[in-house]
Amino acid sequence: MKSITIKSGERKNSFTIPLEFNGDFSDDEKIEILKLYFQEMASALLKKKTLGEFIDIIKNILKSKGYPVMQSVSITQEIRFNIFGPLSEMMISSASQILQENPTWPPNLAASIIFCVNALEIDINNKLINKFIAAKRPDKVKLVEKDRRLSLEDKLSWLLTEAFGKSLKENNTLWNWFLDIKKMRNMIVHFKKDTDGTNMTLKNKPGKKLNNEFVIEAIENTKKIIDYLKSL
Repeated sequence: MKSITIKSGERKNSFTIPLEFNGDFSDDEKIEILKLYFQEMASALLKKKTLGEFIDIIKNILKSKGYPVMQSVSITQEIRFNIFGPLSEMMISSASQILQENPTWPPNLAASIIFCVNALEIDINNKLINKFIAAKRPDKVKLVEKDRRLSLEDKLSWLLTEAFGKSLKENNTLWNWFLDIKKMRNMIVHFKKDTDGTNMTLKNKPGKKLNNEFVIEAIENTKKIIDYLKSL
């Protein structure tokens, strides 16, 4: 029999798929369920839902679709549920598919931006960790895995230079797009007043707002940044 376990509550330093599929699920079925999960996650962030409220929403949706739902750990433990996600390839694929399904609905736009940042975080973490393991630098591996003061900007600039002699800053276009995508993600996650997302505009950049055009470009430039990392 098919069932789904929601993996929540335990603070993690690496990225993980937030749902565990028990039974004979097809890959397409898993992707559809994960897309639904992240779409609801983005909506919960915009509406400032607590983790407990978000988990209850997901449970009820999955149950309404006929799936028995379990939960692996208590939701009372501290968690940043907006950082969990599958591999970067699935992130980008999901971002594109969700955008195609409803290209103007703010939760879809927001979810796509969150996927882009998570995909970049996954790729740069893996790239740096694998390089430092090969270089026998456990101190640097620990830095990437454990130090919460280390920003995504740090990883894509000076730490990437230390590992590969290259920095994303050397490509001015991609670096500026990375900063814009991350700023938009931060606005989505930390917006200080009630909004449906339609008025989210980057500071001093009136042409860059949370709309279909911006998200399409964000996805394409995220792919280019990932290709840049793969080329190192």
